[in-house]
Amino acid sequence: MTEWHEVQKRILKEKNLVNDKFSNRHSKFYYILPVPREKIKRVIVSPVSHIGNLCNAIDFLVPMNTEVYSAADGIVTSLKDDSNVGGTDPKYWYEGNYIVIKHNGESTGYEHFKYKGIVVEVADVIQQGQLIGYSGNTGYSRGPHLHFEVMEFFGPGDEDYITLKARFKDFHDAYETK
Repeated sequence: MTEWHEVQKRILKEKNLVNDKFSNRHSKFYYILPVPREKIKRVIVSPVSHIGNLCNAIDFLVPMNTEVYSAADGIVTSLKDDSNVGGTDPKYWYEGNYIVIKHNGESTGYEHFKYKGIVVEVADVIQQGQLIGYSGNTGYSRGPHLHFEVMEFFGPGDEDYITLKARFKDFHDAYETK
């Protein structure tokens, strides 16, 4: 790990942008890939920002404007799509455009959509495989990708969750190489 990575991790922890909760558990459900398989350039499970409660999040490196689909049936509980900024400085942490969809006891999170690239609204009932938006490079990001996570909430706050290891119906175990 480079010195830059260590500094970034320290900043994320000091600013309480991640919590110390983590899990080695897998999701209860099997999800479909949120992006077309043929557009995935690389899958990353342990970048610098995936620590603490984000330790099981997955980054799918895909081109800008790649279609993003709901990984399961659910209800949109929150979203943001008004940001047009991003970069490698933690000051961009809250600038990422995102969607959270609630399923049966688990939620999925999708982040880094392009500006105004989300095509659903809060409270929409979503079907598995439904288009929800287009990938981008907003927020704390080094390049175009889709950040995906399966979350289990343990408290009332937006940050009161852990990530679970996502299981996919149509994709290998992304954590094998971790």
